[in-house]
Amino acid sequence: MSSQTIDRRELIARATIGVIEDRGLPNASLRAIARRAGCTTGVLTHYFNNKDDLIEQALLLALADLEKEWDRASEETNVVSALRSFSYSQMPIDARLGRKWSAWQAFVQKKGRYGKVARKLVYMQRESRRKLSSLLARGQQQGVIRADIAFDELVDLWNATVSGHSRLSPYQAGALSRSKVNHLIDTQLELLRDRTY
Repeated sequence: MSSQTIDRRELIARATIGVIEDRGLPNASLRAIARRAGCTTGVLTHYFNNKDDLIEQALLLALADLEKEWDRASEETNVVSALRSFSYSQMPIDARLGRKWSAWQAFVQKKGRYGKVARKLVYMQRESRRKLSSLLARGQQQGVIRADIAFDELVDLWNATVSGHSRLSPYQAGALSRSKVNHLIDTQLELLRDRTY
């Protein structure tokens, strides 16, 4: 594929992400996507085999963007800020993110666990655990996170809290806001804070 073709495919995929964020997956029609991308529906079908192919590529691109957010969060110097940013990126704290999360879940249900989106999500769960492990280890080194809890338990505790809220929130409109996530993170940090003297 030429770089122009790749650029055009990415532009269309990004327009698709925007439509999903604004309207949700059920209302992401080819016409709405084409309008947002500034092209015709014929152009969409030129670059993608069908609507499922287009949606799949858009969702994979959105997941790649999420990975970049995780990388940026992981690079923050202050481990508490890094954990906060990392958690924000994983939790659908606004309607746009909630619709994107719902789209990922719906597409996995439609295509099954062996579809590209499902495989990418499984990979990202492992990657999330690896990055979280690194952040919590830094927290222990900085004396912010307790060192008397087995490391795997620390990771499981944080992961279970974030993942549980993330998976439920698309089904509970307005369940998570930035302030609720802040409270959740503060509670987690309070439980895990190193209090040795």
